[in-house]
Amino acid sequence: MRTRRTLTLLLLALVATLPLWAVSPKVGNPSQLKVKGDVLMGESRYSEALEYYTAALEKAKAAEDMHTYNACIGNISNIYAIMGDPQRSLYYQKQGYESSQQAGDSTNMRRFAVNIVAQYCLMGDVENAKAFFRQQMQLSTGDADNDRYYNIYNQGMIAQTEGNLDQAAYYFQAALNYATEHNMEPRYALMQIYHLGSVALQQNQHNQAINYFLQEAEQAQQAGIINQVEQAYRGLAKAYKHLNDSVNAARYKAMAVAISDTLYDRNRFSNASGKLFEYENAENQRHIDSLVSRNHTQLLIILGFAALLVALTLLYMALRRKNRSLEEAQRLLVSKNEELIKSDRQNRQLLQHYADGSNKPQQTQEEPERNDIGLTQDAIDQLLNRINSVMQQVDVISSSDFNLNQLAQLTDSNTKYVSWVINDVYGKNFKTFLNEHRIREACRRLSDTANYGNMTIQAIYEQLGYQSAASFITAFKKSVGMTPSIYQRLSRSQQPTPDQEPEG
Repeated sequence: MRTRRTLTLLLLALVATLPLWAVSPKVGNPSQLKVKGDVLMGESRYSEALEYYTAALEKAKAAEDMHTYNACIGNISNIYAIMGDPQRSLYYQKQGYESSQQAGDSTNMRRFAVNIVAQYCLMGDVENAKAFFRQQMQLSTGDADNDRYYNIYNQGMIAQTEGNLDQAAYYFQAALNYATEHNMEPRYALMQIYHLGSVALQQNQHNQAINYFLQEAEQAQQAGIINQVEQAYRGLAKAYKHLNDSVNAARYKAMAVAISDTLYDRNRFSNASGKLFEYENAENQRHIDSLVSRNHTQLLIILGFAALLVALTLLYMALRRKNRSLEEAQRLLVSKNEELIKSDRQNRQLLQHYADGSNKPQQTQEEPERNDIGLTQDAIDQLLNRINSVMQQVDVISSSDFNLNQLAQLTDSNTKYVSWVINDVYGKNFKTFLNEHRIREACRRLSDTANYGNMTIQAIYEQLGYQSAASFITAFKKSVGMTPSIYQRLSRSQQPTPDQEPEG
């Protein structure tokens, strides 16, 4: 009977090695290749499945199909777990977890977390197993039965790793009952039967362990899950060895090896693993090249910014030099304007003195000479004195409606004579003549902080007869060569501080 069962298993294993797909694993889109790998995986043809998953992985990455990519990573990890390489399995599980996390795929994050807990337990790393179990409990696949089953199962795995064997057996039995009651796929129950056998083996309950492993082997054969048949045989070999039954121990070990040799096809699996490593190396090289290229780009950007900064610094220094030169020229202009104000004050004094008659030339008996307008020089001088006398009266000329006609009335003359005298003596018309007097007074007030420091520029120009800022600024710039605000700032910056003695 046992010989017939062994032959049956070998026949199944040999059938499983027959090629399923006539096409190359490189033909098809990522999802198609993954489906073919899934079929092969279901038939325990792990080497061929790995080939298809590797091809699907490469195409999924190129197409940025992260869902298929992460699914392939998970299945590749499961293959390495089945092949007895927990470290390699854990490597892919963590890679898939991080990739799913970046993609915001909580469903796959949950699946990876479940497997990571199991792999850490198999490696004896309880702390990391517990850390990922906490992550597992916060995530969901949307399948309530699956989630509940693995929550119970992984609690058993952690308890077994910690050495709490009674508690581990409790959880494994609870997971087995849950899988049976909810009609889950056979593999879910088979996993728990195996773990119950392994716990019994650790508790030296060897006959109970044998019962569990025999139950697993029988149900796995019925379900066609060959790798779990092989797993059960290895458990039986260990149990019989502990019972010092070397015959049965050797027989089940040989049966396990026979299935392993035909089922896993180690040579083909090695070649498939080599192709996977080649793909990973190529991906790593592309990533390194991308980082190098990015670093070069960033370096060029930094150099560009550095060059721009240097250019801006040089421009700033040039502008500062230009501004200093401009400010110096403006200070000279202010000084010159101050001199003109002083000169105007002296001229006023001379004109007043002249008006008093102290410097009038003696009258001759000869007929005074007249010009083309019909005025004698004496009449022109007298009219000029009256004009200047009126123009010195700031309150008079600051009236917004002050005009040539009013000036003529105040000088007991007419507009013709007044306009002619201003033009003949000063070489300018009345409007310019008036603006110069008003602007001269504006300059005095803008620089006189003691008496006008609290007044705004608007208040000053309105007191001087200007009705708008535009007309005042235009007249000021024409007369002084700069705006009123600049003149005010420069003139005040030249004034002595309280601890400085004024010159003169």
